Amino acid sequence: MLKSYRPRVAFVSHSPSLGGAERVLANILKDFPSETIEPVVVFPTPNGPLVDLIAPHCKRVLFPFSYGPYIPSLPNPTWETQARTTSLQFEALFRELELDGIVVNTTALSPVVIAAAKCGIPTVLHSHGIISPALFDGLDVSAWAHADSLQCFLADRIIAPSNWVSSHYRSSKGLSEQDIVLIPNGTEIPDVERTQYPRTPHFVMLCTLEPNKGVQHFIDAAALVLERFPNGATFEVFGDGAPWFVEKLWERITAKQIRHRFTIRPKQKNVTSIYSQCTATVVASYIESFSCVAVEAMSYARPVIATRCGGPDEIVKDQQTGYLVPTGSSVSIANAMIQLIENPKLIRVLGDRARSRVIEHYDVNTIRKHYLECILDTIDNCRNQDRSFRKYNSVRNQVWKTRTNSALHESSIQSPFSPSLISPRRVLTPQQKVNRAIRKAVRQTKDLFGKLVK
Repeated sequence: MLKSYRPRVAFVSHSPSLGGAERVLANILKDFPSETIEPVVVFPTPNGPLVDLIAPHCKRVLFPFSYGPYIPSLPNPTWETQARTTSLQFEALFRELELDGIVVNTTALSPVVIAAAKCGIPTVLHSHGIISPALFDGLDVSAWAHADSLQCFLADRIIAPSNWVSSHYRSSKGLSEQDIVLIPNGTEIPDVERTQYPRTPHFVMLCTLEPNKGVQHFIDAAALVLERFPNGATFEVFGDGAPWFVEKLWERITAKQIRHRFTIRPKQKNVTSIYSQCTATVVASYIESFSCVAVEAMSYARPVIATRCGGPDEIVKDQQTGYLVPTGSSVSIANAMIQLIENPKLIRVLGDRARSRVIEHYDVNTIRKHYLECILDTIDNCRNQDRSFRKYNSVRNQVWKTRTNSALHESSIQSPFSPSLISPRRVLTPQQKVNRAIRKAVRQTKDLFGKLVK
């Protein structure tokens, strides 16, 4: 009896660490239905906690060569050369693996999307967040806008974790709802029978230590709380960051004279004890495309105090599962913590509602099913297309011709989309996809695409 056909799908990660995107991938691939898909996971290095988490669940974990992430910055004259080399390496790897589909687990690997397109392999681009100058100091905005547009139009499907991210792609790239699938990040639901909260209120943050995360506002808010309740609460931050920034945070803590109540600890692999021993979790970011921390904390029946920074707006229900406060407002964060200190019964009410919301909307078992359906649907939609890219080498000439025409007639170009090229299901031939990507990309920058695919 013949075995049923299983599509072979590569999942490409840009890092073996345990950042937000990587934790999502680990949750998805754990208990992944291997009878439906044959997963192949690709990492840039064998050293990292994510590899240890995924390896027991996937038979094929590869470390073919060092690569990425590729985010153009100024000055970085070698970025284009590195990206082109990586694209060629992945093209050779994908052809050798004889893949049916590819999932790129980040938008920071545009050369991988280009390689997949050149091989004619159906590709899902999983966007975990928006890359902007506010998050990446020195970002080459022009080059990034080009590379990001290019990968968005070459990918067969884009997964967005929140409406906030989906809206960004629709407004900035002109993508339609058929181009993007909204699949929030999921989390495992811990076994919590009767939640116990600490006798002395304890507030925590779990984040990378960098300016966007707003740790400085958490410190100021803690000082305000302790002015009113000198022994009324304790505060902890778990995370790693640049030494100079960590030093700045410690200086701020010292200046506020709260070192006896506030501490910073290294990032922890096991977060169960952190959530289980806290009163509430704080997300103080300026920009957050989702918030895995918010969902994880809520799964432990912990209220979340979050700034209105994007993704958390959709996760936290204000005054029902926690509090939503303005970005950059230490006073608002402090007031939310004070409400919980003064109303201990409210902690359990908000926490129980938070856990119920996660079970209903963010259970990883449900999310995994949606994720699998998206991959299989993308492969099926592309199965009957001509995926040959034998003429792909001619694209460079088309780029230069299109660029020249664009320079002369840019004002006459109303939209990069031609109605004849787009059906309601967005089923395009590979060459149509390339042509559409070119039209969009050349409007934003002039040189990068030709250098990457020549």
